[in-house]
Amino acid sequence: MKKLIDFLSSLHFSLWLLTLLIGWFAWAIVLTATGYFETFQQMNNHLMPDWLSISHGKSTLIRFWFFGLCAIAAALGINLIFCSWNKFLKITARRMNRPAMLMLAIHVVFGLVILGHFGSLLVGFRHANVRLRQGESFELQNEYRVRADAIHFVNDASVLTKPIKAMTSDEFSFESNFVQVSLYKNDLFLKSGRLSFLKPLVLDGIQFTLKNFTPPASAVKNGPNSSSAGTILFISRNPAKNLVFTLFPLMIIGIAVYLVMTWKQPGYQQHASRPSGGGTK
Repeated sequence: MKKLIDFLSSLHFSLWLLTLLIGWFAWAIVLTATGYFETFQQMNNHLMPDWLSISHGKSTLIRFWFFGLCAIAAALGINLIFCSWNKFLKITARRMNRPAMLMLAIHVVFGLVILGHFGSLLVGFRHANVRLRQGESFELQNEYRVRADAIHFVNDASVLTKPIKAMTSDEFSFESNFVQVSLYKNDLFLKSGRLSFLKPLVLDGIQFTLKNFTPPASAVKNGPNSSSAGTILFISRNPAKNLVFTLFPLMIIGIAVYLVMTWKQPGYQQHASRPSGGGTK
């Protein structure tokens, strides 16, 4: 039993799992390049319970990849738990060791970050392609409702028939085009704000991200027409996000402090091992 515990807590086991994890993600890159890009995108646009229900009987290979990823993550979690337990036993068995205590804290924080990431796959909500025109509303969970108060589009609306990657800075102004939204709960106004490309908006813990504008039906005929353009929003709520964003920097700082505490200059051991005094003649 002790040999099994030592193996599960060993660096050797960690390295094998990390190598397997890298290979698993490399396989995902190959899959996205061979016709599964939309399936992975659909996975990213939904919480895991929702994605598993809508993909039932479909995308068997991607489901296998996902469950394999979960198995690797679970094995890393087991390695983390046993490694942390061994460090705890060593600390309690010996006198106080600050670097060891710090490394134990780093392990605990890392475990909480992983749990936070896993929780973000299960709790909250995601709506990937919410299409709205000016004045329209969309119902969210927990009695929330979002309304597009204003869609400010200053360029020629005919450019919206192109993919966004094909637009030039002369055709599309990323700074001047924005959407003004209001958030309601039980039909009571809560907050409002503005969002644009690369500048998402967070209202009452709900994040609104501008994915694109949509052209009016007669965009090509009308030319510039800011009032008739629509918008596509990604709306999500992730209760674990603040926990992850708080703990992750703390983990990085802890690792940096640990390196400083345990850093030894080249030749330190040789110098420390030399006998004091003037030596023999």
